[in-house]
Amino acid sequence: MYFVSTREENDHKALFGGAWGYFWDKASAVDAVHRNVTDMHETIYPYAIVECLEPGLFPVPKDRQWFCWQEEKQGFYEIEPPECDKYYPCNFSIALGTIGNEHSAHTESLPNIVDQNSPNYFITVMRSDDSEGEHACQCGFFHNRETAFQAVQENWGGIHRSNYDVALIECITPGIIAWSLERTWFRWDNNAGKYCDAEVPEAFADYPPAPYYPVAFL
Repeated sequence: MYFVSTREENDHKALFGGAWGYFWDKASAVDAVHRNVTDMHETIYPYAIVECLEPGLFPVPKDRQWFCWQEEKQGFYEIEPPECDKYYPCNFSIALGTIGNEHSAHTESLPNIVDQNSPNYFITVMRSDDSEGEHACQCGFFHNRETAFQAVQENWGGIHRSNYDVALIECITPGIIAWSLERTWFRWDNNAGKYCDAEVPEAFADYPPAPYYPVAFL
């Protein structure tokens, strides 16, 4: 899949921006940034990035293309990677908190023929009181719903950390802007040593019901 994100600064010490969505093919992602679909520029983001990520936990980008805003064309267009690119071996797209492992066992092979409109299942772990997702960790995504649930319930890749007491799986559509069609919450059970099914945390009780902008892309 090809993920689209925008960035506010060219300084690796102060990168701010957001993820906008993803596409199954690179041409659609590039076309979206060329045309500034849904005004991703927002007058403050001079850079856009298109990255290729494969399903799995903490995926390493297979390809990364930088784009810069061109006022006269009203779109983002290809540039050479800026200096800050080399500081981020992990990906920009879903703000992974852990550098990926190219040899991770927690990957998923896709069938040769897939529905280009088919959603994927994104996994996020966070504190139950962190309603803004400021300290959340986006762990990765799977095409298959059952695989995503198994990854959370069996704590694949050690996605649980001591301060992440809840996990969230979101069914997110391709495109810009992406939408969360379904959300499933889990809470860490110390006795069981795993994430178990849970109700919506109180801090997230006021979130609008799906479909809504994904927590994983905040």
